[in-house]
Amino acid sequence: MLIVCVDGGQTKTSIDLFNGNAGLIRNWKTDPVIHYARPGGLDSYYHIAAGVCEELNGMKLAEPVSVCFSLSGYHGDVSIIPETIERGMSGRSFALAGLLVVPDYLGNWRAVTGGKPGIVVISGGGTVAYGRNAAGSSARLGGWGHHLGDEGSGYWIGLEAVKEVLKARAGISAGTALEQAAMSVLDWKEESRLLAGFYSGAITDKDLALLVPAVNELAERGDPTARRIMEEAAGHLFRLASAALGRLGEELPIYLSGGVFNASVLRTSLGSLFEAAGISRLVSICKGNPAQGIYSLARENAAL
Repeated sequence: MLIVCVDGGQTKTSIDLFNGNAGLIRNWKTDPVIHYARPGGLDSYYHIAAGVCEELNGMKLAEPVSVCFSLSGYHGDVSIIPETIERGMSGRSFALAGLLVVPDYLGNWRAVTGGKPGIVVISGGGTVAYGRNAAGSSARLGGWGHHLGDEGSGYWIGLEAVKEVLKARAGISAGTALEQAAMSVLDWKEESRLLAGFYSGAITDKDLALLVPAVNELAERGDPTARRIMEEAAGHLFRLASAALGRLGEELPIYLSGGVFNASVLRTSLGSLFEAAGISRLVSICKGNPAQGIYSLARENAAL
């Protein structure tokens, strides 16, 4: 049996094809998912599923395949999303051993905990915390998307940086070295071009998240605006983790997962907050690959 893991995120979708021994056969990437309620959202799920199906059909696979879609913006309570995925996979010429659609945080949680009690706090394109305790109770906090949440994410950090640049240019707030970084990463000079790019969608969520390393570097150099953004991001993520502990009602390991945790200033600030709260012993930054968790879920689903 072969296993296909589809990690559908807000900046890209990564697909891994594994053999039955978890050996990677092939990886490819495609467009990100769009929230199902937005224009073109459901189409994005369909096209990703249809693209996976077409790719696998072209391989002329002799073995049955178990597929797991791990999707950003999906919380397991909207039936039209798995229905759309199934429709996108309907043209398959290979034998299907299983098809599972899960929220993206579930695959991340499984990868870092191995299915044992614990909490994962994810900060990449968006932010969400998910955990389970020893009694099997689960809790999800966040995952509400850019308009209603995602504080502390790469998108949020990039957006805050752009806002501060505009305020500084207008004389509303103090000057900041972020302007040059934003101009370079987002490729703009005139304010009108920035606004047009942002509101037209030409400047994507991924583009904004690409500002994180520049914001962190300037924060390391002492730029007060950049440092404040990174410290505020750390505060948001700390509160997310603390609330998850409170919801689950027991001390659990907390795993920090996602590209934002590569930012040194954020890590230092976050570490200080955990230390002051007396829970730093519970916290670790993990290097788990979400595909490992998705693989495990797909394999189990095929065995049912």
